[in-house]
Order: sequence, then C-alpha cells, then structure tokens
Amino acid sequence: MRQVDFREIDLEHVWHSFTQMEEYRKMGGKIIVEGKGTKVKDIEGKEYIDGTGGLSTCAIGHGREEIIEAIQD
Repeated sequence: MRQVDFREIDLEHVWHSFTQMEEYRKMGGKIIVEGKGTKVKDIEGKEYIDGTGGLSTCAIGHGREEIIEAIQD
C-alpha cells in the first residue's frame, strides 16, 4: 500500500482518544511501522523516541526478542 492509503484508512476507521480530530485530519498523523527499544520509526523512515507508549512499552520497550520468543512458544 502507498503511504496515503494508510492515512486514509486511519482517518476512516480509527478514533484517536485525546486527539482533536479536525486538526488531525488537516495535519495528518504519524504512521508508525517499526519499534525497537525506546524508538519507533514512521512510514517515511523518520525515527522518534516513544514518549507516548503505554505502560508495557515504557517498562519493556519495543521488539524485545526474548519476549517475542516467549509469546511464540
């Protein structure tokens, strides 16, 4: 899918709590496609520190191989 498709799907089907949706529609949101440790990467390749993740990502981070393996087992 092209980047614009993800944003259109997001606007049509996802309600973002604590977000002013009219402004969000104008500005567009970040489509996060990857996470590792404390950092996430958007669809355009820009990297961010994840300061908004939930309690679990704050405690354990993103993409921890040992956790992925435990879930798969």
